[in-house]
Amino acid sequence: MNIILLSGGSGKRLWPLSNDIRSKQFIKIFKDTEGDYESMVQRVYHQIRSIDPDATVTIATSRTQVSAIHNQLGPDVGVCVEPCRRDTFPAIALATAYLTDIQERYKIKNDSDLQDLIDIIASSIGGLTNPTKLENTFRSVKKSDITHTTIKKYLDILGDSYLVDRAVRYDIKGRKYIDTPSKYYFTDIGLRNARLGFRQNEVTHAMENIIYNELCLRGMSVDVGVVGINIKDEDGKSARKQLEVDFVCNKGSDRYYIQSAFRLPTQEKRDQETRSLRHIGDSFKKIVITDEPIRRYQDDSGIIYMNLYEFLLNESSL
Repeated sequence: MNIILLSGGSGKRLWPLSNDIRSKQFIKIFKDTEGDYESMVQRVYHQIRSIDPDATVTIATSRTQVSAIHNQLGPDVGVCVEPCRRDTFPAIALATAYLTDIQERYKIKNDSDLQDLIDIIASSIGGLTNPTKLENTFRSVKKSDITHTTIKKYLDILGDSYLVDRAVRYDIKGRKYIDTPSKYYFTDIGLRNARLGFRQNEVTHAMENIIYNELCLRGMSVDVGVVGINIKDEDGKSARKQLEVDFVCNKGSDRYYIQSAFRLPTQEKRDQETRSLRHIGDSFKKIVITDEPIRRYQDDSGIIYMNLYEFLLNESSL
């Protein structure tokens, strides 16, 4: 059993006993079986251990409370540190209520497979997948006999419920759509994070998801681009390779090719991120969005580089 114990609030409800420095969950007001006083966090943690000694317990807390956690529960307890208050409980409650509504609306009986599917999608946002690949994951990891037909049905339900969006691959040079595999993005990154208990915070994937959502909010049709190029393999033989463009965005007669690149520390990394863009032969704008604190500029290939915050805060940034 994996348990997330939420213990990051300011805990002022027992004021004046509790305050910003000493939160209520650390005040020893309960007596244990031996008559010694213990805090709320100690009591709950010990209750979990008494029921399931092998349970994996992680304490989600704020940075300022880590020392108090270790002081009361020991240095070996698992801790997930949040840099600031996130109102975690309301977020998890909202995510749970939303999922319950989906199950009831579509009369889903075996909700465990649906729950696992959402977790898999949430853990791999921005990754290419399809129902068949997901079926293999369920069989090998979850030991489930769910079929790819049922998985496709669940994915369609999640899409119809506006929980996830499917981004289809588009062959830029061939000018045709490739039905499978596809990418899935959460329409609300907060619900995705709450679903995973704020454990998986891969900034590169989260940034890609946020950019996708912003592009959709601006009324664009957003696909995943594919650019085919000819290369020489190790034996000198000609081979075909597919390069990926994170987003191909269309709105009316306008088109933008966009790459999400969290960091561009070296020229090698910059060349890697822009390789697909440099192999597109048309004259539409090609843009790299990065989290690095840069001013907007354009390189010799005509590729525009801009900061993530400039993109998000300025609707005319593209």
